[in-house]
Amino acid sequence: MNPMQRWWLLGEEAPTLVADLPPPWRGSVAGWATPTALPPALDTVLATHATVLVLLAGEGASRVVSDNEHAFRALLHARGLTHQVLHPLDGSHRLPLRRLLGMEATPPPPQRPLWRCEACSDPDCEHRLFQRLLAQRAG
Repeated sequence: MNPMQRWWLLGEEAPTLVADLPPPWRGSVAGWATPTALPPALDTVLATHATVLVLLAGEGASRVVSDNEHAFRALLHARGLTHQVLHPLDGSHRLPLRRLLGMEATPPPPQRPLWRCEACSDPDCEHRLFQRLLAQRAG
């Protein structure tokens, strides 16, 4: 952890996530539940400190953006502030936040299983493969 780095969590559950952090981290991470709670001198604070803004996004690909999240996004974009968006994992931002802060290791990406066509007995799969090979040859 860089002792000079500050993290600002932006979202409804931000104060709860900050309170859940162990003491060394609690001093460098601040949580803001609503955009109106942000300091008026936000631009000055960001210019004088190494601060990373982290927007806590809602859950799900087809989710409806909450009014609070929409207000944070509008504020960040209106001011042209660089920020990261943190999506929840299994309904919680706790583990993704700990991974972002370097408190927990990020697992390696899952390995794609090696596929061997000679071990496959699916005639439709074989036909699709054959059609792709013919298309590559013709193109």
